[in-house]
Amino acid sequence: MMTLILPKDMIVIEGQVLQDIEGIDVNEKKLIANSISKRKKEFATSRIFAKQAFRKMGIYDSVSLLCDENRCPIWPKNVIGSISHTGSYCAVAIASINEYRGVGIDIEEIDRLSLDMKHIICHGIEHEYITSKCDKQNVEMLATIFSIKESFYKMQYLVTKSWVGFHDVLCDVIENGRIRISICKNIGNIFNKSDVVYGRYLVSNNNICTAVYLEA
Repeated sequence: MMTLILPKDMIVIEGQVLQDIEGIDVNEKKLIANSISKRKKEFATSRIFAKQAFRKMGIYDSVSLLCDENRCPIWPKNVIGSISHTGSYCAVAIASINEYRGVGIDIEEIDRLSLDMKHIICHGIEHEYITSKCDKQNVEMLATIFSIKESFYKMQYLVTKSWVGFHDVLCDVIENGRIRISICKNIGNIFNKSDVVYGRYLVSNNNICTAVYLEA
């Protein structure tokens, strides 16, 4: 799914969440020592997929993919990447920092979201996108907006290390698999208020996949 909305020169590994968590190293296992079984499987799958992606990039050294204080992955030198998973599906995307400054991906189960959340997630014209649809499309559109903001957050965090809230960006054009994201405040020293970036989205069965990336 994610390969369809990311550039061809990014490396993407995706598939069903694995049941065996033995493919990760001791340092990674420490991060999930007290986690429930579901979380352990999702985490382990993301690390196994990431190492498959590293090998495709030519990185064969043993690399522990650990987390920073905000639980974001610490990628190897000269690599940027993003991880997302649902209860049953996982995707990892990586690229060279010579080609991209940041990437964010997200997968959401559409029916996991409730319309009661729209005032937390949406503002401005985003409300119009939701209220103009039928009930089923309302939830799908809410999930799309939620997911693209998650992807944007992951992408910009790689570049700025800044916190960004749902109302700090505005999805003001959503059509034909493409989303225009207008930035509503200065973020770090990279993004200025009124800057625009673009993301991609894809609906597949009950899942919404989104991606945002910033070229070098």
